[in-house]
Amino acid sequence: MRKVVFGGLLAASLLRPAVAAADVVTLTNNGPSYGWSVGKGDWVSIGLGSAAPVTAWAGEIDWLLTSATAFQQSLVTYCVDLFDDAQHTQSMIVSQDIANDLTPVNSSQSTSGAGGRAAWLVNTYAADASTDNDKAAGLQIAVWDTMYASSAFSVSAPLEATNWATQYLGTLGSNTSTGVYFDAQGGAGQDQIATNTPEPASVLLMMLGMCVIFGYQYRLKRTCVVA
Repeated sequence: MRKVVFGGLLAASLLRPAVAAADVVTLTNNGPSYGWSVGKGDWVSIGLGSAAPVTAWAGEIDWLLTSATAFQQSLVTYCVDLFDDAQHTQSMIVSQDIANDLTPVNSSQSTSGAGGRAAWLVNTYAADASTDNDKAAGLQIAVWDTMYASSAFSVSAPLEATNWATQYLGTLGSNTSTGVYFDAQGGAGQDQIATNTPEPASVLLMMLGMCVIFGYQYRLKRTCVVA
């Protein structure tokens, strides 16, 4: 069976990307060209309709995001696309509102409201899932389960991973949220979701604020010395 890489996300206590809707960025896998740089997760078996099962990665995947202005940052995502393979370099349209912008029209076989449900699961559990392989795999499986009809795919995974998936889904209810959605160009890769990551604008504002503070302190010191 061939191996396919599916998604990942590390939710940390950071800020969200400030890229505007319709911005185009490049996601490049941080691993070598002959492999993948992945975080926590498990290899699982995915069956899609009548096609032969494939060995797929369920969990986090590491990327280097490059914006049109050449700003770069490390990024960890979860997959929100069962029907396209991830590529080492992907051209992506970025949206801040996956709840409304991931639709059955642009995400094959997804169900209505899939983006909002996936975002809630990721926002709620990704930070904890990043500590354990089975938790991360379970979170990815839960995302797929809530995005697609039960007839769209089948999955065979370690028991602990499926138990975590069941636990996560049991808390979902009607909850919905939003997050940063990376929509792959046609034939250019696999859609991803990421939240709570550094944003260029916020980083610059923070740096500017620190410069202002240090500048004020320096001027205050000089004033005190002169006086």
